[in-house]
Amino acid sequence: MTTSWTAAATANIANPLPEYPRPQMSRADWQSLDGERQFGAASAGQVPPVNQTLPERINVP
Repeated sequence: MTTSWTAAATANIANPLPEYPRPQMSRADWQSLDGERQFGAASAGQVPPVNQTLPERINVP
């Protein structure tokens, strides 16, 4: 499902913010999880799909 904000949210997917969002709380081992992620529907008790390409994508801001 798309909204009027979809294009704005996905426009900078290749260029996430490089800095930690709260510099006063930064950690030496912090890394950004921004970017596109795969996901797919699952049923109860289904084994997690490891090393598989999943059918859907989501942009994690």
